[in-house]
Amino acid sequence: IMKIGNKQTDKSITYTLEECINHIGLGRFQWRLISILGFCSMADAVEMMLLAILGPALTCYWSDVTEIQIASLTTGVFAGMMCGAFLFGILADKYGRRRIIFLSAILNTIFGLLTATAPNYYWMLLARTLVGFALSGAAQGSTLMLEYLPSSTRATIIIVIELFWSL
Repeated sequence: IMKIGNKQTDKSITYTLEECINHIGLGRFQWRLISILGFCSMADAVEMMLLAILGPALTCYWSDVTEIQIASLTTGVFAGMMCGAFLFGILADKYGRRRIIFLSAILNTIFGLLTATAPNYYWMLLARTLVGFALSGAAQGSTLMLEYLPSSTRATIIIVIELFWSL
């Protein structure tokens, strides 16, 4: 039974969640989520681009570091991402995407700071691997955003979010 005005009617209308979102369209909530996830994407990009800067800087800072060790830092980030993506995907399904994105951002901050304070190569390798692990949780943001977008704007908005990565 649905109430229209002050009258009750026997006619009930059922909508799916997707039909409701398509009807409502883009609103303040979606734009806020786009902004938040966009800035998370920017932070991820900074961590990934740091790989290009880190190698030459470490060669100057630690004179005994080899090129294989520098390459291992990049490998560590991607190995961490591979492990983290699997775990964060399962956790996001169980505990919710928003919580996992928040956890990922906090871990990324902690492990990024650990990178900055690493006293030697082995701590740096551990920190960069953990950064990769934390970065993989941010991938849940795209899935979260897709759940709240009207079907007609999904592709465009995901491109907009990914554009933040290039900024």
